[in-house]
Amino acid sequence: MQTPGESGNGRSAELLRRKRRPVLLLVLVLLAAGLVLPYLLINDEPAWLDDAARAAATGTFARLSAGHTYYEVAGADGAQTVVLVHGTTIPSFDWDRNFQVLAQTGLRVVRYDLYGRGLSDRPAARYDPDFFVKQLDELLAAVAPGGPVDLVGFSLGGIVVSEFTRRHPSRVRRVVLISPAGVGTDLPLAARLAMAPGVGEYIMRVAGTRQLMPSRRNLRHPDRYPDFDATYLKTIRSQGSRRAVLESLRNMPFNGYEPGYRALGTPGKPILLAWGRHDGVVPFSSSERVRELVGPARVVAIDDAGHLSNYERPDIVNAALVDFLASGD
Repeated sequence: MQTPGESGNGRSAELLRRKRRPVLLLVLVLLAAGLVLPYLLINDEPAWLDDAARAAATGTFARLSAGHTYYEVAGADGAQTVVLVHGTTIPSFDWDRNFQVLAQTGLRVVRYDLYGRGLSDRPAARYDPDFFVKQLDELLAAVAPGGPVDLVGFSLGGIVVSEFTRRHPSRVRRVVLISPAGVGTDLPLAARLAMAPGVGEYIMRVAGTRQLMPSRRNLRHPDRYPDFDATYLKTIRSQGSRRAVLESLRNMPFNGYEPGYRALGTPGKPILLAWGRHDGVVPFSSSERVRELVGPARVVAIDDAGHLSNYERPDIVNAALVDFLASGD
């Protein structure tokens, strides 16, 4: 039998619960709004890569099977062709400190934007090795249909270059890998979370601009390049930019690419490895493992440089490239 005191306590507890329900509901509504509204309101991709945008570009476009690919060529026709392949996020401007310098040494140099980056199209596709190898294959048919080319790949570009070489060995003379991804890549937490369906789309939509600012992880001394991030952010204002990066994170072998590098060494192509000693994306310690996998290779350790060593220390990287590419077979 319930005493009067117990009955009163029960009614008080029930009244307290009823008072709390609207507060809890309001908190839940505010939390939901805080998550949903930014997704609905933020649009950091207001531009379109259309004919007008392409007409304003200074380079050239090749119409390939999956869309337009932007590229530039410097150097004399008939000279040995060297193709520069950039990394995951930063498009071909990451070769600004190498492109013309290499051309001035007597090489014919080609740099281009991977699909989803820079001024190249952002097709709805699976951004995996097959996709990027096909792009390079078709581009070479257009710009270098003659003899074998030299390939230089940075970060993700190292995987693209390696895959192309092992699939088409007769079309490649020499290979340079600059801090190539595929072994020991230290992906940030946001990138790992972004691989989950739905979560990645949300992160890219709400925080993509902040997460993709590249100087923090790619450069050892970002303070020396105050315009770097601003230049990059201009390249991801076109529709599909963040989706392309997201699909690359999900479909490219940023880790576990050991079999690919082992296969790269099989044809016996001359290989140069260049690595920043302070690389925070693919640590310098990974260079020894990659060298073991590809077999005999020159290794250049670059002091006072992070992941993007060709940009931070072009003096060292350019000299190493010229020396390596000018060597006899």
